[in-house]
Amino acid sequence: MRYARGEQGDRSTTGPQNAGSADEAAGTVPHPFTGRLIDGAAAADWLVAAIAGLGCNVALCSAYLRAQALETLLAGRAAGLGGRVLVRWQLADLLAGASDLQAFQVAKAAGLQLLIRLDFHGKVFCVPGRGILVGSANATLSGLGLRSQSNEEVCTLVPAAPENLAHIEHLFAGAVLMDEQLFAEISEAVQAASRLEGSAGSADWPASLLSKLQASPAVHHLLASECLWSAPQLTSGGSIKLLDVHDRQLLGLSQSTVTLGDATHRLQQTKIFRWLRQFLQRAGVPQFFGALSGALHDSLLDDPTPYRHEVKVMLQHLLAWCELLPAAGVIVDRPQYSQRVRLHDTFGSMTEREALAIPQPRTSNSRSGRFDPRSRGRRGGQG
Repeated sequence: MRYARGEQGDRSTTGPQNAGSADEAAGTVPHPFTGRLIDGAAAADWLVAAIAGLGCNVALCSAYLRAQALETLLAGRAAGLGGRVLVRWQLADLLAGASDLQAFQVAKAAGLQLLIRLDFHGKVFCVPGRGILVGSANATLSGLGLRSQSNEEVCTLVPAAPENLAHIEHLFAGAVLMDEQLFAEISEAVQAASRLEGSAGSADWPASLLSKLQASPAVHHLLASECLWSAPQLTSGGSIKLLDVHDRQLLGLSQSTVTLGDATHRLQQTKIFRWLRQFLQRAGVPQFFGALSGALHDSLLDDPTPYRHEVKVMLQHLLAWCELLPAAGVIVDRPQYSQRVRLHDTFGSMTEREALAIPQPRTSNSRSGRFDPRSRGRRGGQG
């Protein structure tokens, strides 16, 4: 199979040309480059064709990322199908033009999550069912041969084997998900740094922002004591009333009332909320109540394990907090019968104002009571 490179300027042709066999024409040769090296332009051609035929869950990992290159890779793909983009986005990268802020808006418009990992230096492009492209080429015009004066890159294709997919998940597990609030802070820091002469080569993020760009430890397992045991109550004055002593301790509160803004910050710091965010991040698509309930049950280390119906109560409490505090970054709705849970930017279609306009629950007693794992002995897997 041969891939074409434009003679000059931006490449004008994409996709495979002069297929060498009926199998290739039918798309049944998933790894045409396995075992041989290709340049950046050929890599881009394969990516454009492979991504265009993919349903969802593409994973594009590039230390440097330019919006125009990302637009080219996604040109033939329907929007809103999910997937992830991983970038480095050190401040010096953005000041030097190696990456640009506009890539976030491109990814968001295409329904892709964008995540930052400051120590990432790889170039890995995973198209499930087709293969994983690896090599030296960043997702930039020069890296992918999208301009006449491009870099001389070397890439190849490896199978999307379980061990390779696990390594990609490891890359994303150490990354921070971009949202509108974090993007605004990053944009402001870039503008401030750009006004300082000679700062591009040695610039670093402000300490307050740097702490937000460093991923918190991955949460794979929990104890019932690390979960919320009651749902919040919204008072007539617009604050949250919290009578449960366990939940107050979990949230680091000494009083029974807390403002919505303070509660949002405290919820984001809890282990159970970080578990939910990381689970949704790994999934890449919205999750329904049943799937989340099963995942939470499997994540609990308690012995004896809570019954499944008790795990559902804990999940109901967690989702009640998320419904009341959509600014925390998790959106809960009910398109039909079951609750659907997703991150703010899973599809990139909800603004913060729209999130805050979601109807909020007013009482903690509408669906479930308080959960207390000390109430009696039990074994999981039942109920």
